[in-house]
Amino acid sequence: MLKKLADDRNLNEEWAVDTVNEKKVFRYMRPLYYDTSCLTCHGKPAGQMDIAGYPKEGSKIGDFAGAISIVAPMEQMEKNYQNMLTGRLLAIFTLWLTLTSIIYLIIRKSFVKPLEHMTALAQKIGHGDLDIRDPRAMGNFEIQTLYDSFQSMAVNLKELHDNLETKVTERTSELASAYQVLQAHQQQLQDINKKLAEASEVKSEFISTMSHELQTPLTAMIAYAEIILEYGTEKTEVTEYVYDIYPSAHHLLDLITDILDLSKVEKGKLLLHPVVFDISEITVVLERILQPLTNRAGLTLTIEIPNELPVIQADKNKVKQILMNLLSNAVKFTPVGGSVYLKVCYLDDEEKLLISVNDTGKGMSETDLAFIFDKFFQADSGTTKEFG
Repeated sequence: MLKKLADDRNLNEEWAVDTVNEKKVFRYMRPLYYDTSCLTCHGKPAGQMDIAGYPKEGSKIGDFAGAISIVAPMEQMEKNYQNMLTGRLLAIFTLWLTLTSIIYLIIRKSFVKPLEHMTALAQKIGHGDLDIRDPRAMGNFEIQTLYDSFQSMAVNLKELHDNLETKVTERTSELASAYQVLQAHQQQLQDINKKLAEASEVKSEFISTMSHELQTPLTAMIAYAEIILEYGTEKTEVTEYVYDIYPSAHHLLDLITDILDLSKVEKGKLLLHPVVFDISEITVVLERILQPLTNRAGLTLTIEIPNELPVIQADKNKVKQILMNLLSNAVKFTPVGGSVYLKVCYLDDEEKLLISVNDTGKGMSETDLAFIFDKFFQADSGTTKEFG
């Protein structure tokens, strides 16, 4: 502390806990500096004897001379502080215990006891005793309201219980009548299911036979197209038509394969074959296949695909067939001079591609939209006769 006061002239005082004779004390110090009266014994020249016979230190006015130190023992102060702290803690604990007891008694009287009474009444209801009319004052508005509602509920339950047996008899009679009607409908459904099973079997046999009959000539068509593409021809127009024949024939072969898959669907054996591909690989093929149809119908086919679309993993043939069905229907039901749009965009949040097909045709009504996934369905008979 003394060195700290000597080093820092800005300090006017300093205090700290110190040890004197192995006992803790509180020490307070204020710095002292030489003034004119001090130089007689402590001034210059250094070494010269002062009036008391001691050598002078050679100090000058304003030099640090020492400090006044006041020491006070801390033992009694610590005891007093501990006694005061213990007394306050005991007072706080006593006050907390008293308040807790008062609050507990208030809560028990105002809430716990009424709730215990209501619990006993609920147990009586649980054992089938619905005659529990016991009006009483609860002393609390909310509990009183709940208790009155509980009483009202018990009265309503008793009335319902008294009328339940009659209603059960009536409902049993109604259920017996409904069961007889259900049995009649069940027999009709069994007959219909039998006919549908027979029709489905015939359809499956027809699809399988037709698919195998058509696969052979289509395979030959693809083979001839590959030969012409490999060796070329002198006429440019012929080569261009061959390029059109080639994807069309491949697509027809995929359709035949899908027809075979349809027969497997009915037997629960359909398997998907997912591969990684760019959606533009499909749209380019579809555009070439549909070009003759759109030219003949006087339609405009627009395909909008951003360049930065990611590749996808799916069954390529199934995706191509879905888009082919949507686009061919759009071409089929769009009048001359109309437009068909195919748009693809990427949904960042869902990490999916959104593919939409729009056309300027007549569209469908809200009622017909409920049946768009039914097999072999068209909006009305007029459409069926016009388009087949």
